[in-house]
Amino acid sequence: MGIYAAPAGMVVGLLVFLASRPLYRKSFGWLVPTAVVTLFFATALFGLCVGTIDVMLCANTSRATLEVLVQNMLAYLWGLVCVPVCWALFPLALLNHAWIRSLARRETVAPVEAGPPGRA
Repeated sequence: MGIYAAPAGMVVGLLVFLASRPLYRKSFGWLVPTAVVTLFFATALFGLCVGTIDVMLCANTSRATLEVLVQNMLAYLWGLVCVPVCWALFPLALLNHAWIRSLARRETVAPVEAGPPGRA
């Protein structure tokens, strides 16, 4: 199911960027809680996308839709917390936020204007 939901990853990434962009103006210390919260948010949202694809593609109509959605979302969150290999995503999320923050701050810095003509 994940292969069908993979394009939703771009939408999830865009939503995480839009949610965290106001925090990029704050100090670097804000990035640690931002990275943790947005990683959980992105994981839950992607699990919800996988659950939606699962409901759409499954021929078994006896399954309850809400339970399938919640089960997929919780399975992804469980994997993030309980599988040690996935713990590497936390520092990667922090590095990603730091990189995006540097790009966003570079955009917002006003260019230095040149002095009067004739001065070196």
